[in-house]
Amino acid sequence: MSDPASPAGPEVPPPTDARAEASAETRHLAVLNEIARIATLDLEPRPMLQRITDALARAFRWEFVACVSADFEHERFVCEAVTSRVPTEIEVGYTRALGSGVVGRVALSGRSELLDDVEGVAHYIETLPGARSELCVPVRHQGRTVAILNAESRQPGAFRGQLALLETVAEQVAGAIASARLYQRARHGARLLQMVSELSRSALEAADLDELLDRTVRYVQRHFEVGMASVLLHDEEADDLVKRAHAGSGPGMAPVGTRWPLDRGVVGRSFRLGEPQLVLNVAADPDFVRFHESTASQFVAPIRFRGRVLGVVNVEAGSAEPFSSENLVVFQTVAAQLGGAIHLAAMNRELEDANERLRHANQRLERLSATDGLTGVANRRNFDETLDLEWRRAHRAAVPLSLVMIDLDCFKGFNDAHGHQAGDEALRAVARALRDSLSRAGDAVARYGGEEFAVLLPGAGAEHAARIAERLREAIQALAIAHGASTVAPVATASMGVATGFPGDGSTESQLVQEADRALYLAKHLGRNRVAVGRRLTPFTRVLVEPDETAPRDEEDGARPPDVPTAAARADGHARVDAEASAEGRSDGSAPAPAASPSAGDVDAPTVIPATAAASDATPGSDGRTPTGGAVPGDPPSAVRAVSTAPPSDADDPSEGGVDPVRMPGPRAFPSTETERAAAESPRATLEAAE
Repeated sequence: MSDPASPAGPEVPPPTDARAEASAETRHLAVLNEIARIATLDLEPRPMLQRITDALARAFRWEFVACVSADFEHERFVCEAVTSRVPTEIEVGYTRALGSGVVGRVALSGRSELLDDVEGVAHYIETLPGARSELCVPVRHQGRTVAILNAESRQPGAFRGQLALLETVAEQVAGAIASARLYQRARHGARLLQMVSELSRSALEAADLDELLDRTVRYVQRHFEVGMASVLLHDEEADDLVKRAHAGSGPGMAPVGTRWPLDRGVVGRSFRLGEPQLVLNVAADPDFVRFHESTASQFVAPIRFRGRVLGVVNVEAGSAEPFSSENLVVFQTVAAQLGGAIHLAAMNRELEDANERLRHANQRLERLSATDGLTGVANRRNFDETLDLEWRRAHRAAVPLSLVMIDLDCFKGFNDAHGHQAGDEALRAVARALRDSLSRAGDAVARYGGEEFAVLLPGAGAEHAARIAERLREAIQALAIAHGASTVAPVATASMGVATGFPGDGSTESQLVQEADRALYLAKHLGRNRVAVGRRLTPFTRVLVEPDETAPRDEEDGARPPDVPTAAARADGHARVDAEASAEGRSDGSAPAPAASPSAGDVDAPTVIPATAAASDATPGSDGRTPTGGAVPGDPPSAVRAVSTAPPSDADDPSEGGVDPVRMPGPRAFPSTETERAAAESPRATLEAAE
């Protein structure tokens, strides 16, 4: 500006060329300062580069300015920012192979190119309609091209004199672009690490392998914006791949369960080679098999564990954008994680199979240890355990528990006459008949030993148990097994003793077995092929058996049968019981009760249910009952005593409803010696001791 007060007169303006140069330098400095300021504002590459192209286009009024990044790993360049005042097909994300066009040549050569007129340039590719001139400058950092600045104009020679300026701008932003890329990679790496962590957590929450694979492919497909992700695992038996998980949609997609040959497609190639396969342009790969029409790029990573290829992870996308080097690392990390998970799942499956086989083996062993090998019913060990279990259960439920002891008649003679193989077959047939005759779920049959069986009847009272026992006896006789050595019948028969206990009244399961055993031997000594029902147990009841040394031996059992006392002995026994009761008094402190006579209605007397044929041998009295003053015809002598200071009533039996069952009289005597009391603990032992 001139000063009017100056004596020298008005200032002479500089020459026009000098003024233009000064103005251009000022503009250049202003642009460089603005770009330097922009380079420090943001670490995100694309926002920073976009502001740089905007500043260049505004300062120099260029029609088109773009900045592209060079991706040498994938042999391509990608448009990161573009500013254009005219229509163009270039946009952010636009990509093309390195070496194509002016930009591609500059990226590879690392040298700038200034074209005053693009007509006749062989390597020029038109992206700006009507473009005549182009200026392309590489952005290099530490000797490596990281980006390219490209300007185009529809005017020829539009960039004369601008090469140095754009190269200065490139030098100025090179460090900023490199730093932004490092920041972007670090941030992207942190994001990928977070994604891998989330994927691992999601996989750990999966209930099984299929759910884990499904979660994995869905996560990859959603977070990496790919068109399709799938997992195929190797089937060693069929020697092919099976699609186990899939995420993505589109026509032609193969469903889960589809089998894939090992010699087909990029998937098969990756599995065979055991190496990752990246196909940025599927149209150029001869092995590619198209299922999705939008697929343009594909990456397949083998799933390996300790050198063994278990399958592949297949990812397909509509562009090469998702297949950055960082994303490829994530995909391979996912494949590696799946390798460990698949191996662990296989180990767990093998362990589960082994545990299942072991469980079945243990069950079979338990069944074998609890089952009689000959007859297939429960053995003695199982019977003892079941008796203890049912006794405690009956105690809790306050219900009775009945036991039927069964002995095959004259079975030693059966083996001698027909052979042991026939005897074994007879035992098996009897076991089946007993098992088939029990209709209640809780009833259990066991082989007690030799030719003896035991049947537990939970919840059954004495009368009900007697009816079941009679049904069992009839079932055995109905087998019609020929028995040429039997003294009872021409077919195999059985004698049975029934006892009923009430665990809540203080009795024990051993007393139940003793009473059933006593009733069984009574049935045998009364002629066999019949059912004898013992007394209902109380903690004050004992059964005493005294052998008679002069009585004949039972040839089968090797024991002397109990004596049948005379009327005089009975009277003498009653007298002693009365005297003892008078002297000692009742156990409950009340006045002594008169001694009960051994009548048919005595609740302490055992009930005997004979077979039809055997019952006809008895001679009834005038009241239809067997006389109590003498022995039953055909019965062996007996010396059985029941001592009860508090005889129970059948009305106390909840299973009988207070009904006193009809009892048939059995021979009884009432000796009172210490020997008799000692013998009460084991009637079987006393009988065998009499041998």
